[in-house]
Amino acid sequence: MKKLKDRLSFQTPPLTFGDVANQPPLIAFSPVVIEFLDTLSREILSSTEAKAYPDLASFAFACRKRNIKKLSRAYGDTDDKLLVGKGLVLHFTPSNVPLNFAYSLFAALLAGNSSIIRMSSKDFPQATYLTEVISKTLQMPNFKVLSDMIVIIKYEHDEEITGYLTELCDIRVIWGSNATISSLRSHPLPPHSYDIAFHERYSVSVISAEGYLSTDESQMKRSALDFYNDTLFFDQNACTSPRVIYWVGEQDCVSKARDRFWSFFSKVAYEKQYRNSGNLVVDKFVSQCHTAIDVNAKQLSLTGELITRVELQDLNLSVEQYCPAGGFFLEYGSDSLVELNRLANDKKLQTISYLGIEASQIVSALNSGQTSGVDRIVPIGKSADFELNWDGYDLIHQMTKHLVIK
Repeated sequence: MKKLKDRLSFQTPPLTFGDVANQPPLIAFSPVVIEFLDTLSREILSSTEAKAYPDLASFAFACRKRNIKKLSRAYGDTDDKLLVGKGLVLHFTPSNVPLNFAYSLFAALLAGNSSIIRMSSKDFPQATYLTEVISKTLQMPNFKVLSDMIVIIKYEHDEEITGYLTELCDIRVIWGSNATISSLRSHPLPPHSYDIAFHERYSVSVISAEGYLSTDESQMKRSALDFYNDTLFFDQNACTSPRVIYWVGEQDCVSKARDRFWSFFSKVAYEKQYRNSGNLVVDKFVSQCHTAIDVNAKQLSLTGELITRVELQDLNLSVEQYCPAGGFFLEYGSDSLVELNRLANDKKLQTISYLGIEASQIVSALNSGQTSGVDRIVPIGKSADFELNWDGYDLIHQMTKHLVIK
């Protein structure tokens, strides 16, 4: 293994992988884990980095003891059952969301597991800072037990390393493209192990034109910032980032609401100094042409190359084929939510975020939630908020064994 280690970059204090794999699991929501995460939270929230990176502040809030205690209430042990970690979780995390690796670790730790995390080789300042804080906190004497359970690494594409680590794990968590998942699954798991895979998906926003227009200007500005944090903060690369905007209302009302919404949104994008790379500009132009040809769509011009909007005449399309990242939005208007079902039964649809309308109205329109797609319905601004129920998985139950006592 020495030669393999030479091809790795440790982001936390180096450990022997076999020793990590042999660490005994903890009970779910172990007191030492809760204290560790709370210590991380306090360190992050006292830093200047938390002010510079909203995603870092959001992670710190999730790690607060008060929040974790609240989460734990849904998983209380009973006299005849304990929740205990499965063992070693091997995480493969993506390059499109800077702190995805941290949330994957968060879930595995709360479930009582050791973790080996392969981070993306792409550098993000907030991710670098967070790994430094994790390393510093793990070296505190009261977290000695956890210091032997957590390894965060980076390495370039290397089949030998991936195969070796796969042989050690009890659970393999894969966040990535369909191609990435297929590639990693070419490495067989031990017989007792299993995958938790998060594949390519997309999300939708539903906005009531009347509801939006009933808000005042300060709330419209707030909604624009919330939508920015759901979308362009991640370059619109996250599965939670809306690609389709479904406007509900009479045509004139929708037209007025669109103009105001996108005007405020474009101002936020410019204030945040959001920019597209050259490749994204080209990708967006090509997709605009494809939608115009393939699905009878028309462009709505707004802010040059920064934001591209395409109006759809119907929803008979495969959304992911026409949605590059970087501020490309498909828009559809209707006086009802009936057509939303065309998207809701697509298994690739992950999140519906909403504005100016009640979640209950959406659930009712979707046959009381009996759909093939859709795992979350949340307000705009909350689309990217991590939860222990993700993509239809209850992560605590997925990452623990139920120790039955009779």
